[in-house]
Amino acid sequence: MPTRTPLTKTAVTILHRLLGGTISFAARIDGARLVIRDVVDVGSHGLESGRVVELAETMGGIVERTHGPAVCKDPESIGTPFERALGARTGVCVPIILRSGTVVGVLSALDRAPRSFAAADVDLVVDLARVISTEIEEGISLDRAVELERVRLAGLLARGLAHDFGNVVSSALANVRSLARILEGSPVAREPLEEISASLEAGRELVARLRDVGRSDSGKVRRRGIDPTAIASKVVALARALFKSGGDGESGAGRDRPDSGSRASERPKPRSAVWRDEPWVDLRLVPPDDPLEIRGDEHAIEQALLNLVLNARDAIAGAGGRVTVRVIAERLARADLDHPWHTPGDWVLLAVDDDGPGVSDHVRERMFEPGFTTKGEKGTGLGLFLVQTTATAHGGGVLVEKSPEGGARLAICLPARPRGSQMMSAVSGTMTAVSGTMSAVTGKRDLVLVADDERGLRRACARELSAAGLAVAEAASRAAALEIVEADPKRIVAAIIDRDLGDGSGEDVARRIRTLNPRALVIETSGASDLVTDVGDAVLEKPFDLQKLVEKVVKSLEGAAKG
Repeated sequence: MPTRTPLTKTAVTILHRLLGGTISFAARIDGARLVIRDVVDVGSHGLESGRVVELAETMGGIVERTHGPAVCKDPESIGTPFERALGARTGVCVPIILRSGTVVGVLSALDRAPRSFAAADVDLVVDLARVISTEIEEGISLDRAVELERVRLAGLLARGLAHDFGNVVSSALANVRSLARILEGSPVAREPLEEISASLEAGRELVARLRDVGRSDSGKVRRRGIDPTAIASKVVALARALFKSGGDGESGAGRDRPDSGSRASERPKPRSAVWRDEPWVDLRLVPPDDPLEIRGDEHAIEQALLNLVLNARDAIAGAGGRVTVRVIAERLARADLDHPWHTPGDWVLLAVDDDGPGVSDHVRERMFEPGFTTKGEKGTGLGLFLVQTTATAHGGGVLVEKSPEGGARLAICLPARPRGSQMMSAVSGTMTAVSGTMSAVTGKRDLVLVADDERGLRRACARELSAAGLAVAEAASRAAALEIVEADPKRIVAAIIDRDLGDGSGEDVARRIRTLNPRALVIETSGASDLVTDVGDAVLEKPFDLQKLVEKVVKSLEGAAKG
């Protein structure tokens, strides 16, 4: 039970007074243990609240397996060590079951004297257990609602920090690049500038992580080319630290578990890395034979895969076993499409296999429902729901089947393509070339508009574009940008526009340019995670690489002029 509800103590008192037994108690199930919570014991060797016993040694172990009451009417029928040690000769034990089917606790009435528990007595215990479970459900719903609101508020805060900090990093990084160009050839300045640049690059990665935390719409993901094996390697390395494993990370390294039986003699593929959490987790990574590339949000996929690894660890907790992370490349024909999210072509499966008990039909039907958990108070019921949400946002899904080890396989299935294929990525600054013809870049006749309310970044962009031989007009607000556009729209051959200009949306400026000069190259910049645009040619995520941006602008304009 997640908390000691007011009703548990009341239920135990009612149970004792109405049934007249010598021991009445409510207890919660914590994994393989039973924790006594509220208790009434009239004996001289009283049972105390807080006592912890092995679940398998109690009547609670029986009802946890059967999901039904256990009644011992015969003084000789109580065979569980815990109840016998209390001196109980007869008793009734009822599971406290949530709507999800999870047994979270038990309600018991025992007697140290022989007695017969009638059907009405058993019904009373069942009814009291049902009342307790209802109150627990309500408490869990409230706790989850509060937790979700905290997560939402934390996300909003992180998103705001990412936007503001991203502007600071963008401005600093852009000006460092300008300074490096100005001081090019100075050996004294080179090293400190490189150190500053490296620190700012680390800040750019921090902004990306903050933005991931604050992303409110999981259906809009940052698209970039990703090596799935690299993701799996990072997740296994992180899991290794979480498991406190003792292996050295090399193929075949680590000691064989003495209790692993036939599995101890199995060896991974030569390229596999083996990390062991002595004595009970054998964590392996098996990379694919054919390298593929997926496109999406690296951090979101990492988090989803880590969630599956931790779930697999929980599935083998206690008895021990093996968890294997496999990166599987598949090519599906139309006849192979078994799931609604499948399409013909290349797919990557980030599969997590374990040799635990597997997934029951009951759990399989509900495992992706938000709020559903089999972990009692330890679970939030959101993990697998978020895994499925991430997979769906990337055009894939989650596969649940039996693993080669005999337990469960949960796999994140994502569309893929051969590594090295050309992919568009707004994050890296790749942009759609301008189609059609455009006047040659003359420096005075043609104009590049830079609109950003962050002065440092705007000035750095303008300075580097000017150094590349382009005429630049700056705007610090939406109104100023629109004024420049309206004055001579045909002269604007390219525009770099921040989506949030303080006094309004930069997309209004982009739309106006599109209307008045459809041939102009329009690049939007954004400190948010939404990199989808229906106005411009591309969206750059702040902080961006200013040098690459300038190179792309010049190359696109030169290419259009030649066309």
